[in-house]
Amino acid sequence: MWFSLISFQIKAQSLPDSIQKCADVRKWLKQNYYDSNFIKLNYKKARKYMYAYIDNYNDTLTCVYGGFKVYHRYGDESTNVQPLNCEHTIPSSREFIADEDFFDIHHLYPVLGRWNSTRSNHPFYDIPDDTTRKWMIKDTFQRQIPVSYINEYSEYGRKTFEPREDHKGNVARTIFYYSTMYEWFGLAGLESVSNLATLRKWHEQDPPDQREKERNNRIEKFQGNRNPFIDHPEWVYRAWYCNNLSTPVEEIEEKKIEIFPNPVHNNLQIKFNFEENKKYNLLIYNVLGKIVLSQKGVNEIESIKVDNLSKGIYFMS
Repeated sequence: MWFSLISFQIKAQSLPDSIQKCADVRKWLKQNYYDSNFIKLNYKKARKYMYAYIDNYNDTLTCVYGGFKVYHRYGDESTNVQPLNCEHTIPSSREFIADEDFFDIHHLYPVLGRWNSTRSNHPFYDIPDDTTRKWMIKDTFQRQIPVSYINEYSEYGRKTFEPREDHKGNVARTIFYYSTMYEWFGLAGLESVSNLATLRKWHEQDPPDQREKERNNRIEKFQGNRNPFIDHPEWVYRAWYCNNLSTPVEEIEEKKIEIFPNPVHNNLQIKFNFEENKKYNLLIYNVLGKIVLSQKGVNEIESIKVDNLSKGIYFMS
């Protein structure tokens, strides 16, 4: 099978083994993805950029909860786009630390007004189908379980909300971003809008697609910063789960590396220069941050057999 390695970072292996290590990673991410880059906008500008440029494709805005589409000319900077309005993934009724939290486009999305009201400030969870009170799609809802296209519906339960399947990973990475950048932890923070088990499941089931990556690019143009968990899905594990997948981010040590062919089939050829007499561990991850191949104690590698890996994109560390 063919696959592409798109991240060539070599780092010493000193695996995080405590929550303090996770906290250190979150601190590093905040310093490097927020403190030094974030441009504070007001709410009007945030909505203007979102409707006119960031979520606008072919003069169309799409509700992330139901798929309802509204015509809105690309570049039209008006902020009144009925029947859509602006959804705060972290609800505006929560206790914000400062105005910049409320205006951060990374957690704002266009939604149909009625679905925004339904979601309200209810936390995100998977809802058993037989307890769902409202199934929402386009601009309509039903009480009974759908017999087709069930994954395209969002659900409202007993004061809980479940977004449709193709937005679940986006929600998870949005909450990870927000909780990292605004140091919003514990029962009064992240766990008031979901829990780590649900977010991890959604992150893994719905990895970043091209539209989510492009949204990250577009937000950076106006707000100056990026969501690191879209660029590096595997960093979710480093920052929030402390499960020994890799080193803390601040310990990453860049090295010169040659890799060929790329894409590769069967055997991966690698040439690199390590610090003399120093041994390293080489890991290959899939896009979910799971280790699929490892080799310990190396300082030079000529060839790695990869014909047992499925077609896809992988990361090397």
